[in-house]
Amino acid sequence: MAPYGSQLTVSITSTSVDYRPGNLNVSNTLVVSDDIDIEATAASINKPLIKITKYDHQKIVATYNGEEYTDNFRVPVHANITARVEPINDHYVAGMINMSEVNNITSDITLSATDATIRGYMVRIVQQPNQTIVVHCNSTDYDTVFMADSGTPYSITVTPDPGYKAGILNVDQTGYILKDMTITVSTAIEI
Repeated sequence: MAPYGSQLTVSITSTSVDYRPGNLNVSNTLVVSDDIDIEATAASINKPLIKITKYDHQKIVATYNGEEYTDNFRVPVHANITARVEPINDHYVAGMINMSEVNNITSDITLSATDATIRGYMVRIVQQPNQTIVVHCNSTDYDTVFMADSGTPYSITVTPDPGYKAGILNVDQTGYILKDMTITVSTAIEI
């Protein structure tokens, strides 16, 4: 029996990770001013939440019991899951997952990953005699090797020397950089 005016701290815990504790009918801290009945709702079965972090250029895929999840989900206590991270499209390389395998889950977890990185590609320009190839990309003109991010637009100009007609490009004159490229032109024709 607690004396009148004394302060009580009340808490509830579960005796097993298989259950989540119920809720108390009183606040955690109270002052005794009368008879107090302290009760709790029944404990519930523990179903840990698997939180999946969302990203712009990659997604996390978690697998539990053969089923794949890309949104938050719950599992029974003691469940095992695997997880991976994938790029949303070919322009990016996925980051690294924080947990690729989690066994005997007894509490909520959050799956996350390092940032995705944009793919970079090498563009090689092979000049031919009597003409000059210039690739315009990222507001810069290039006439030799350069690196560009995946999906970057480009345009090409071939300028023949005086007395020559420019050769034919081996790639489209305009487009997007989607892989390593070698840009060259056929032999210039004397006019």
